[in-house]
Amino acid sequence: MSENVVSLSGGVPTGMVNQELVELLKSLTERAKSGEIVALAYAGYDGQELITSGWETGYHTLMVSAAVATLNARYQNHIVNEE
Repeated sequence: MSENVVSLSGGVPTGMVNQELVELLKSLTERAKSGEIVALAYAGYDGQELITSGWETGYHTLMVSAAVATLNARYQNHIVNEE
């Protein structure tokens, strides 16, 4: 019997570590520490009920707003084209 647990939808099962997410967050942290990223908006989901979102913009509010709008459009396009 295999010990690997895989979500039927292709994602990481709830309660398991999403290593790709961990590596992305490490990379973003390093980029923020170097000054390459100076503002950020985020959305997260725990796989069950908790949804979290927020932002840290400093004085870059307009650019973060544009990034969120672009992300929304890209994500909606991805969802439509995935199905």
